[in-house]
Amino acid sequence: MSTSDPAQLEQANAGIYPDVPLNHRPLERQTSAIGHALAAVRQRTTGSILRRQSVPHTPLRLLILKRGLAPDALECELRVVDLQDAPAYEALSYVWGDRQNLVIIKCCGKPFAIRQNLYAALKRLRSRLEDRILWADAICINQQDLQERGDQVVFMGRI
Repeated sequence: MSTSDPAQLEQANAGIYPDVPLNHRPLERQTSAIGHALAAVRQRTTGSILRRQSVPHTPLRLLILKRGLAPDALECELRVVDLQDAPAYEALSYVWGDRQNLVIIKCCGKPFAIRQNLYAALKRLRSRLEDRILWADAICINQQDLQERGDQVVFMGRI
């Protein structure tokens, strides 16, 4: 990246998100007319049985931190998963920090600017032996998309 302006570097980060889009609107599970009829019958005949409520679709991005040695550059990938079906992961909140002190890593094969405090945390968390699954708000949420940020903040307690 030829610019050293932190705002331009962070805005350029948005270029990776079209490759790993989130659906902003929760998707309710759709049921056919036959499914509704069967559910009505079940409700009449099994009124006292507890049934799991339909849970809205809650997409989020997870960060796959690629394994590496201390001197290696940081590389990661993003994967979209449903919160209810997500694999085990560790969560970090590192949006904050000095915007003047950005470090470029490679995310989804593209340059991606992160703040020094997140860079230091990822370097410490990276394993020499295996990839690590993380959720880091500064990377997993498109910080330039106000709609996405708002949607994801609602779920942060569950993340």
